[in-house]
Amino acid sequence: MKAFALLMPLLISSASFASVDIAGHWRSFRHEERLVRGDGPDLGDYTGLPINAAARQKAEAWDATILSVPERQTTPHPVTYAMNGPRPDLRIEELIDPETQILKAYRISGLYQRADERTIWMDGRPHPSDLAEHTFTGFSTGRWEGNVLVVKTTHIKMGFIQRNGVPSSPSATLEEHFVRHGDQLMSLFIVHDPVYLDEPLVRSANWKLAPALRIPARTRAEPAEEFGVMERGRIPHWPLGTVHDEFGKRFGISLEATFGGAQTMYPEWARSPATSTSPVPPKPKATSAVVPPQALEVLHVQGNVHVLAGAGALITVQVGEDGLLLVDSGDGKQNAAVLKELQKLSREKINHIINTSSDTAHIGGNAALAADEPEKTLLPDGSTGGSLAQQKAFIMRGEGAVTRSHENAATQMGRVTPGAPPTDRALLPNRTFFTERQLFAYNNEPIEMIHVPNAITTGDVIVLFRKSDVISTGELFSTMSYPVIDPKRGGSLKGVLEGLNLVIDIAVPLINQEGGTRIIPARGRICNEMDVVEYRDMVTIVHDRIQKMVADGMTLQQVKNAKPTLDYDGIYNHPIPGSNWNAERFVEAAYLELKAEAGK
Repeated sequence: MKAFALLMPLLISSASFASVDIAGHWRSFRHEERLVRGDGPDLGDYTGLPINAAARQKAEAWDATILSVPERQTTPHPVTYAMNGPRPDLRIEELIDPETQILKAYRISGLYQRADERTIWMDGRPHPSDLAEHTFTGFSTGRWEGNVLVVKTTHIKMGFIQRNGVPSSPSATLEEHFVRHGDQLMSLFIVHDPVYLDEPLVRSANWKLAPALRIPARTRAEPAEEFGVMERGRIPHWPLGTVHDEFGKRFGISLEATFGGAQTMYPEWARSPATSTSPVPPKPKATSAVVPPQALEVLHVQGNVHVLAGAGALITVQVGEDGLLLVDSGDGKQNAAVLKELQKLSREKINHIINTSSDTAHIGGNAALAADEPEKTLLPDGSTGGSLAQQKAFIMRGEGAVTRSHENAATQMGRVTPGAPPTDRALLPNRTFFTERQLFAYNNEPIEMIHVPNAITTGDVIVLFRKSDVISTGELFSTMSYPVIDPKRGGSLKGVLEGLNLVIDIAVPLINQEGGTRIIPARGRICNEMDVVEYRDMVTIVHDRIQKMVADGMTLQQVKNAKPTLDYDGIYNHPIPGSNWNAERFVEAAYLELKAEAGK
């Protein structure tokens, strides 16, 4: 038994190492896809790519000038492209636990304009929750299957799979198979993307062992004014309906073959009599994914700030010695469960609630959470003591947490709408402001409430935690839905764009569009500036498309039939609980506003 006990740690340690050593310096060589991995492919060259109509529409709109927009100049290549992009010379290091001498991870350095070193975790840790932030390198875990290292990567920022605008979505995942043969290292890459690919994209890359290779220091790029002062908010793009046919004409390839698509990748397609010469392939009906009900989840953002998901709009939580401060209170349907989750963060009382909107998803928990007394037993109705009527009376006397909003939001909450029940007075804020900004300090941190006029409504507020470097945007920004513009309450597409550009002006990335200011949307995941840039660009491009259609005299139905949001529907056309808002309604709101602007 003693001999066996002494042998066990050795068995565990040796089993944790690979039977193949992939550590070292590796020089890339491009004997395949030299054009694609070098200067980049031509516009309109989608041959060999299993893309769908949404990806094709987005690629045809891509204009290389967009890379001169200041907030895009320092963007690194996403991992869906970087590992088989232009010359990724690599240093692969083993990260060994100093106590157990067990392999914890591989660290990869050398990717183009990398925001961070890439880590492949080998210790069996799970992938993060859906609420966690996405990065350009993603989150990778690996396992050895015989002599093959199999790596799975999730949580990848929106990017591309080819440098002529062919996109990859935030839902994309990457599967890699690394194999070593002597001084050669090969990797097979498989990109899965339910938004933009009909089938997995399969590619490979090769490296040769180069012990003398040295990896240069990380590039800390800074934006510059490349074309003079670019108009704020201008996003270069090709108009909807553009077809880049130059590549096919130059090489004598049929136009339809250049469009890509899973069907064009097989020999039988070229021999099929059904093959047409139509300049634009048919666009399938766009579908949106069904979002399953979400359980309550709390995740640390940074500094004093956490986020709670699953109770309506995301709830931002600041924690400190002064007590808890909430940005929004959820829809009020799970108040007791929300309070229990908050008590795990701190036993201090909730002393402040800021409402970014007058919508129920943001204010429904105001009364129950404002009356929070954590030391008391929570009742099924979400109150912290006494009956629900007593709880409301407590709030109506002005006791409990200070509830803040913009004056316009408070007016909207108190307004009686024919056919709809009035807002419970206990949910109304007890402190409002009507200026552009209001500042106060809490938990040793300056907090800035910034009015964003005429965006979703006239009462929208974003909240900046200056010390933690976190922005809570409310309905202005979402990673799952189009802007829910309400013109009856003063909302406008123009106001949304101005608000998004304001958030981009405030946010500062740490390095190469990674890290830095974290941003909490109304729905979705933790973000940074680049996610807002993607959203702002989407809204701008859709705005420009519809504006041109209005100028061309198209009717609303004709605009809808043209599918100006097709390339974004798989990302943003998710259902919002309790709302019938979707891509079609977003297009309608934009069309009516732009038509009124044009005086038509």
